[in-house]
Amino acid sequence: VLANKQDLPNAMSVEEITEQLKLNSLKDRAWHVQGTCATKGDGLYEGLSWLQQQLTGKQVKSAVTKPIQETGESLAKKSGFISSWFSALGSYFAFTTTSVSE
Repeated sequence: VLANKQDLPNAMSVEEITEQLKLNSLKDRAWHVQGTCATKGDGLYEGLSWLQQQLTGKQVKSAVTKPIQETGESLAKKSGFISSWFSALGSYFAFTTTSVSE
């Protein structure tokens, strides 16, 4: 779960979200709640890295774990990175679905 808008004063905490969704009762699957603030990029890399690790079974050693430095790099560049990541994720699922159905 990417718990966005954590920068807002009334945002539910990660603990509150976990409790409300009763995630602790899920014993047969992996889950993770990552607090995020999309406008700042906070938590996005950590959340996507966790997801990538779950899908591949490998510890992530890619750019996903390296936050973009805030020294002049634009939100557009961050957004492009996130879009590329989701595009790659879509390709992964398309490949997996094709491989399983053949």
